[in-house]
Amino acid sequence: MTGEHIASAQHEFKAYLWYVGDLTPYWVLSGALQGQPFEASTEVAYDLPMPGGETEHWEFDVKFQTGTLAPRPDFGLDEDAAMREWRLKGRGPGQKKASFHIKPRWRGQRHTDGSKFKSPWTGLFRELPDHVDEGVDVTADGSNVEPDVFPHLLDEVCERLAVEGGNYWGQRFFAMRNVDRRSPITTSERYYRIEKGMAKKLVREDGYFGRLARLLTGGQSARAIWDIDNTECLGYRHTFRYNARTAREFLPGQERGKQLKCYYPKYVRTTESGDPLEHPKVGALFMKGRNAENTIKLNRSSVQWGDRDDLHGELENTLINVLEHAGVPTDAPTSFVADDHFSVDVTDRCVELHSDPTPAIKKRREASVAAAFREMTGAGQDVTQAMADGGDKMHVEDLANEADVSISTVYRVLERMEGVLENQNGVVRWACQQAAEEIRAIIDLVERTVGSATTRVARLLGVDERVFAKESGVLQQVAARYDLQFGETHDGRLQIRLGTPTSKLRSSSRLHRAKVVNEIADAWLQVGRALGEFLGADIVLENGETWRARSLIDEYRSRFESLDYEVGLDSGRERESALDCRQKVWHDLGEAGPPG
Repeated sequence: MTGEHIASAQHEFKAYLWYVGDLTPYWVLSGALQGQPFEASTEVAYDLPMPGGETEHWEFDVKFQTGTLAPRPDFGLDEDAAMREWRLKGRGPGQKKASFHIKPRWRGQRHTDGSKFKSPWTGLFRELPDHVDEGVDVTADGSNVEPDVFPHLLDEVCERLAVEGGNYWGQRFFAMRNVDRRSPITTSERYYRIEKGMAKKLVREDGYFGRLARLLTGGQSARAIWDIDNTECLGYRHTFRYNARTAREFLPGQERGKQLKCYYPKYVRTTESGDPLEHPKVGALFMKGRNAENTIKLNRSSVQWGDRDDLHGELENTLINVLEHAGVPTDAPTSFVADDHFSVDVTDRCVELHSDPTPAIKKRREASVAAAFREMTGAGQDVTQAMADGGDKMHVEDLANEADVSISTVYRVLERMEGVLENQNGVVRWACQQAAEEIRAIIDLVERTVGSATTRVARLLGVDERVFAKESGVLQQVAARYDLQFGETHDGRLQIRLGTPTSKLRSSSRLHRAKVVNEIADAWLQVGRALGEFLGADIVLENGETWRARSLIDEYRSRFESLDYEVGLDSGRERESALDCRQKVWHDLGEAGPPG
């Protein structure tokens, strides 16, 4: 699905523009800057024509730095002197900034000490024809300047410098057509300035960033991180960072990790100011490597210059979908606020709108937790309980001590609880905040539902309450899974209420209610109780229907499915096969054995 939306604006940008095949622009610029009137350092101001036909006033600080690159012998320069590299730092109208670092490149470069120079062009030269072995590398970075404007701006200012220094610059050496399409882009951010009331839908505690954080943050791979700063106002500086792996889970068609940002300027404007900066920016930033805080690696690779339009589209696609999922209408101009660099104009760029991914991610996380909980033994419960009490992370040894189990047992539990708990170099963490919340909720449910019923059930069965509580781990799992309520009928028989609707657990509720009761019966056996005590119980379904346990087991028996499980795994008792355990069930029912 596609929809009309407002065009984003460019904020941060950084790329290495490769001009392959000729050192001429380097020599022309160097010759001009090292003579009169510049003497290698100057400040200049020019009115430069822009691609759209308008003219902009730009001021540049021009200077050189001496690197460590030794000149090539045929340059006729002092071999002990390093090559000069030129820096142009520009300031344009408003807050536009553009800086350029111009460096010569050729095959087989070396440092002045004779060591080999590790050039980013090494791989590129291997792919070029043999006669092409030199060029110019320009680091371009800045803000509030569209990517295609950087090479245009560079070429325009270099032409002015060359001509003023008495040299000819007629070939448009640095024009965009001469940029090698393989030139790497390492940073790019697109942004919108949105109305501050709308921004709250992103940054408040129950906002969209918070929903993402509960589902995606945490885990051994640091796939997502949410940083919050509300010191000056709500949403003063919020960043949600996620890597490339998470990007593919987050939205269809996404391949690159990003940093989502909602932030105000350093000094927040008052409501009465009428300044556009009263309202925050919302941005999506692509960056190669780690973020500035060194907390997460967003992307392993850069984006080629030839794919810059694709990157632009992905960043804008991310922003539009995030705003839509947060409840900000992106086709309404009133959601946005224009500033010096962002105009509230509709774009003809096509953006595909997707449904909010958080419900599906939440469902997958819940399924993962439920699957792990179903497999949880008594030791698994102890380890999980210790982890839940211990916070967000614990060392394996501390976890083993708290749970009173061996370290090898902890590792076995971690294998069974993949997707819930993760281990990195001996430190155990929750896979995500939601997993922690789900497990803690389950533990709380066990304590409230089963713990409060232990006394009643033990009294009903005529056994010691402490013994029953100690050995009822398997039954507690089943009770938590189906929200069981234990009680007594008016004539003193066992009554079990199912709080979880069986119709929501399986498409065939009739079959599944029988299977659930059969599962409860299995747990009943595993805690050492005779099946006969269970068969006379009343099973009360969530819709109020009441069934005798025996009739439901009869129903399930007619659809008998083989089920392998073990008895007494954590108590050290001898393991029993599924058939042995089933034989107990059918023996108590007065049958010779299971059908078939």
